[in-house]
Amino acid sequence: MSKTPIDFIGQEVACRTFGRFIIEWQKKGLSLEALVAGSGCSVEDLRNKHARISWASYRAITANARAAWDDDGFVELGMIVMDSPWAKPFTIPARLLYSVNDFYHAMVRPGAGAGIGRQMFTCVAFRLYDVDPSHIVIEATMEDGYRVCREFFLITRGTLISIPTMLGLEMSKVEMEEIDAGVRFDIRLPAGGRTLAGLRRALTRPFRTRAVARELEEAYVELHASHAHLEVEIAERRRVEEEREHLLADLEVNNVELAFRNAELERFTYTVSHDLKTPLVTIKGFLGLVEQDAAKGDTERMQHDIDQIGYAADKMARLLDELLELSRIGRMMNPPVAVSLTDLAHEAVRLVTGPIVARGVAVEIADAMPVVYGDRMRLVQVFQNLIDNAVKFSGHQSDPRIEIGASQKDEEVVCYVRDNGIGIDPRYQEKIFGLFDRLDATGEGTGIGLALVQRIVEMHGGKIWVESAGAGQGSTFYFILPSPP
Repeated sequence: MSKTPIDFIGQEVACRTFGRFIIEWQKKGLSLEALVAGSGCSVEDLRNKHARISWASYRAITANARAAWDDDGFVELGMIVMDSPWAKPFTIPARLLYSVNDFYHAMVRPGAGAGIGRQMFTCVAFRLYDVDPSHIVIEATMEDGYRVCREFFLITRGTLISIPTMLGLEMSKVEMEEIDAGVRFDIRLPAGGRTLAGLRRALTRPFRTRAVARELEEAYVELHASHAHLEVEIAERRRVEEEREHLLADLEVNNVELAFRNAELERFTYTVSHDLKTPLVTIKGFLGLVEQDAAKGDTERMQHDIDQIGYAADKMARLLDELLELSRIGRMMNPPVAVSLTDLAHEAVRLVTGPIVARGVAVEIADAMPVVYGDRMRLVQVFQNLIDNAVKFSGHQSDPRIEIGASQKDEEVVCYVRDNGIGIDPRYQEKIFGLFDRLDATGEGTGIGLALVQRIVEMHGGKIWVESAGAGQGSTFYFILPSPP
């Protein structure tokens, strides 16, 4: 367990010790600045009960005090220190006045305002040996990281000698012997009858409290570690629970998506079978007419029938090609790149130049449109289909127009293709994105174009919708695409 330097000033132990240092030092006419020289402390620190002085500083100050005291002088200082309120916890009468809580706070309490016993012995390890009822041996050795301070042990010897006098007994006989990294105190207690047991308790209490303090500290560390482990476990359980909730939410979304795709597949199967069946029926019917016309020798009528068969075959081929293209969306996508919407729009217009010129449609493309992020080829298909759709439904008017533009909105780009054509009744504005859903069954197209556009936009994480005031009011197709990361 790591230890911090012991704090003396602000606590009774060193306050009384340094107080005596100051008094006796000044009696000898010595400078207080010399007492604190090289200790890192000031004279004010010595006088201030709330200052905090490390073990290293304490060693430096007591070393300086050698100018005024020899070994016997430090022992005498320890005896004088015991004649102070500091010694109150060691006395039998005072022990009766102390509650358990008071004793804990005075002697053991950990932390910044540590109790006396804990401060005295944070840096020193003590071992007690009971030789007989009147004979005690205490070995005091420095903890790792602390250097021996002989003066401290001399002062401690003086306190051990003086403790019995507070009980009205003679002084103890205490011998001090240096050992490796510390000292050994050999204590002979005076005769005291019934007070001997109390004397032994009073004499050894401060050393025994260190063991109590250590046990309390170890218990605190263990409790803190258990608490930290519990917090980690709780955090892990929360993470697992959140992950589980996310998985359940994703599963629910996937189930909804799956249900939607199943319904879409069912509609797809029905509509494909219906729309593919129509040209087959047409081909079969006109084959019968060709046979009749050939039998009659009506070559003009037969050519008409063959043209209708060719038209039906072309329509079926177009349906199959667009269905194949629709099935590839999501499975065959090119790596996304940053691409200018202005470039996309111009490229798409070039691909449908024939129909645009044939119907005299004016196309206006906004300048400096934003850059988007996606599959360039698929995005060209989006604009191509929407522009082609606008040309087909421009109606019979003298001034057909198409406008293409876009605007930045946060991290997305809102694009639009607007026309002044025949418009769309609000009742059918969602229906038009369905597969093979055509408002005019006799018109051009296969009914796959807008479904293809919707699939591409959704694969880019966007959405598409149409706005129109109704028949003859034109239409605006809006769709959202992502900005480059």
